[in-house]
Amino acid sequence: MATYNLEGLVSVELEALEDYYDFEVEYEGRKIYTDVNFETKSIAVARMDMVRNILVNLHTFDAQNKVSIQQNYEGADDDSALFYVEHHMATLDRDEQESLIDFSNEAIAPELQLLSMLQLVRIAFYPDSEDYFVTFDYSLGEKYTDTLLVVNTDAQGVVDFITVES
Repeated sequence: MATYNLEGLVSVELEALEDYYDFEVEYEGRKIYTDVNFETKSIAVARMDMVRNILVNLHTFDAQNKVSIQQNYEGADDDSALFYVEHHMATLDRDEQESLIDFSNEAIAPELQLLSMLQLVRIAFYPDSEDYFVTFDYSLGEKYTDTLLVVNTDAQGVVDFITVES
C-alpha cells in the first residue's frame, strides 16, 4: 500500500483511509488544529497534493481569506462578517472590547479593528468531498467567544461561502 506523508505531520495510507486524521500546524507562533476528513477509503495522490499545497502556502491562503472576509463585511456577498462583528460589539463587555480595540484610534473604526483581530484557529480538509475542499475557521479567541467565522473554499482558495458557526 502507498503511504502519503503530509509534510511530516501525518501519514495516510492512500488505499486504506481512516475517517479522519488530526494534527497541529505551527502558524504565526500559534498551533492551528487541523483535520483531514474522508468519505471514502481511498484517495488519489493528486488530491493529497492539493492538501499539501494549502499547508505549504498557508500564508497566501490566509491572506486571500482575509481579503474575502473584508469584502464580505463590506457587503460583497452576504453579511456573515458584518453579523460576526456586530454580534461581538454587542456581546463583549467594555473591558473585553478595550483589550481588542484602540478606541482612541479615530483613523480606524472600532468594528474594523475588531475584524482585523480575527485569527485562523482551525483548518478542516475534505479532499474527496463534492461540496467543498477546505474550511478555515477564524475567531477572536476562546477567551472572548466560541463563535467562528468560517470560510469555505475550493483547493485553489476560491471562496464558496462564508458563514458564522458556534
